[in-house]
Amino acid sequence: LEALDYSPFLVVSSTWRLEESMTAQLLSRLAAEPIAVAGSKSLDAYLLRSPDDAEAWRTPALGDAGSSSEVRLREIQAWLAVRPHPRYLVLDDMNLLFTETGKPSGLDGAHFLHTLDEETEHAGLTVDRVQLALEKIASQEKRERRESGTGRYTNEEWELLKASGLPLEVLRKDKCPYWIQEAAKQYLRSKVAEKSARVCQSCTIC
Repeated sequence: LEALDYSPFLVVSSTWRLEESMTAQLLSRLAAEPIAVAGSKSLDAYLLRSPDDAEAWRTPALGDAGSSSEVRLREIQAWLAVRPHPRYLVLDDMNLLFTETGKPSGLDGAHFLHTLDEETEHAGLTVDRVQLALEKIASQEKRERRESGTGRYTNEEWELLKASGLPLEVLRKDKCPYWIQEAAKQYLRSKVAEKSARVCQSCTIC
């Protein structure tokens, strides 16, 4: 990620963070893993550390910590509620996109990478999964830029929509409600029709 001008950091959400002996093993292992593109830097250097937030490097333990995908997701959401980050990627061998009963969990797929191959039951970061992770982060960055601008609309359309009375902050979002999108389409059509009518009226031959 650093090679692509990102400044990543790690937050641990696995059960390894819960027991002192397991945490010691985890930190030792991270310290022993150098990153090729970062020279002598090891993985533990990427753990989120803050003098004002001793627990920033791991998600909180809620209830029966990490016992299910729902609990794991709640722990991650609790961490994000305190430390909001618009651009993040959750890596887990549990499929956090769905609850234990198979219902959608509400986690945006753009923010999640499943590290378990359900056919072979092999878990981990393969070359293909790393590539997919980079693509997901890049898509988040593009969406962030898009939603801070005119969203899916051209600059000309955006200027017209400013007078529509529609909620522009919502219109920018990729997940803008369907009825607002439809209202925007109808408004833009009406403006195009008005413009065409004015042009027609000013024509000497129509």
